[in-house]
Amino acid sequence: MDVAGTIVAKRKGGRRYFYWVRSARVDGKPRIVERLYLGTAEALKQAVKSQEPICARRRAAGPLVLWQEAERLGL
Repeated sequence: MDVAGTIVAKRKGGRRYFYWVRSARVDGKPRIVERLYLGTAEALKQAVKSQEPICARRRAAGPLVLWQEAERLGL
């Protein structure tokens, strides 16, 4: 399974929030199929400075991810 992704920033209320996203084609159209929340720029800087692991919340999008997970588990 290809795990290459991109880091994107979203701006909300004057603050930037960073996400790791993975896209794939679903029904012939590009769609985000997986998204991990990385945090704000300040939180990421602090994690790098203190050499802490970056905690992320995983959000899967759509049936493609469920299918891939089922295949991975051998179901």
